Amino acid sequence: MPIADLLPRGLRDEARCTDRESLRRTYCPAGPFALLSWRSRGAAAGSTRYEAELTTARGRRCGEATATGPLAALTAMLHDAGTRIEILEFHQRPDGGRHSTSVRCESNGRTLWAFADDEDRTRSALGALLAAANRFAALPEA
Repeated sequence: MPIADLLPRGLRDEARCTDRESLRRTYCPAGPFALLSWRSRGAAAGSTRYEAELTTARGRRCGEATATGPLAALTAMLHDAGTRIEILEFHQRPDGGRHSTSVRCESNGRTLWAFADDEDRTRSALGALLAAANRFAALPEA
C-alpha cells in the first residue's frame, strides 16, 4: 500500500512523503521520550491500571495511571512528568501485519503531527504519542 494511503488528509498534505523511512525520520524521531516497559492490569469497572518505565526530557522515571485506555494513561504519565500534550486527532490503520498510527497533538499552543507503526496496535499508538513528545522537545522555545 502506498504510504500516502495510510495517512490522514492533514498529515498527507503536510508530509508529502514518498516512502516510509522519510516519514519515520520526520514524524517519528528519536529523542528524550521512550517507553522502556509497559504493563496493565484490571482496576475498577471500566478502567485499567497502567504502569510504565519511560525516559523523558527530565530523565528516567516510573509512572502509573488508572485510565480507560493506554493513551489516556500515557498522556497522564507525561503530564505528571511535566510534559503536557493533548491528542487532537487520532488515526490508526492496519498495514499488512503492522498498524500505522498518526496523531495530531497540541502542547503549549503549538500543534504538530506524529507517526509510528508497530505489529501491535497499542505499541503503535503509544509510539505515536511519544513521537509527538519528541517532536515538541526538538522545537525551539516559543
